[in-house]
Amino acid sequence: MTPQPPTPQLQLAGLLLSTAICCGPLACSHDWDAWLPPSSSSGGTSSTNSTPTSSSTSSGGGAPASCPESKDGAAMVLVPNPGKPSVFECIDTTEVTRNRYETWLKSGTNPDSMPSACAFDALDHTPQSYWPPNGLDLDHPVTFVDWCDAYAYCATMGKRLCGRFEGGAVPTQSHLDPKTDTWFAACSSGGTQQFPYGNDFSAMTCNGAELKLDAATSAGTLTGCVTPSGAFDMSGNVWEWEDSCAGSDGGDDMCMMRGGGYLNYSDNLACTASSQGKRKSWSVSIGFRCCAAAILAGE
Repeated sequence: MTPQPPTPQLQLAGLLLSTAICCGPLACSHDWDAWLPPSSSSGGTSSTNSTPTSSSTSSGGGAPASCPESKDGAAMVLVPNPGKPSVFECIDTTEVTRNRYETWLKSGTNPDSMPSACAFDALDHTPQSYWPPNGLDLDHPVTFVDWCDAYAYCATMGKRLCGRFEGGAVPTQSHLDPKTDTWFAACSSGGTQQFPYGNDFSAMTCNGAELKLDAATSAGTLTGCVTPSGAFDMSGNVWEWEDSCAGSDGGDDMCMMRGGGYLNYSDNLACTASSQGKRKSWSVSIGFRCCAAAILAGE
């Protein structure tokens, strides 16, 4: 049976909610000026003709570093820690795609261990809807996955769900600290930009509501929606799970999502934007990407 594309609504644990606004059941954060400078640069332009193909091996000014070869073939780029010149993390250049996720599921492999909070979802990581792909939208971000699905995929690939520099979860109160939070440091270029592409919002650059695609698009193809280091779609397209949860009890823990999605407007498309959903939640507009430890010269 051929799957039908889902309607552009947010489905969390069986409840349909509009994603045009993310408040109410989803707690939003918009602390614009906590780590960011005044606006000064303009945004880029969007396109659908380019896909990232290579990993970064430049350290920017600290100790020479490079990114490991990914088991899933995903390109990664370095994320320097602005407070520690010798500390680097690596982050996927794109959100994990339906093709990569399907390949993983077919392999039948799982990580050696899962957090105890994922006891409800330790083995079966099949997306909740619009699955199997049957060849459709293979280069789009995988969605309808909960936090534990994202964690399991990254761990199996020898990486980790993006969280704290040097590994581990980010305290929820530290999600705007570029010295602590890898995802935020990557999106904001170490806390220097409000958006991945600069300080001024550009409605046509990333896949938000004003681009009017009303659905996720192929990962990494909006060439203006990219950080200086080469990470795509950190603003818009789909929200991304992060290793940052309030509690460790189980599926009802509230976990952080970053970056906004295709139904969101400017305030939810900044690097500072965040939302929270239950660990067991899944949605048409939530995906993820992975991070990994960088390799320092001489290691």
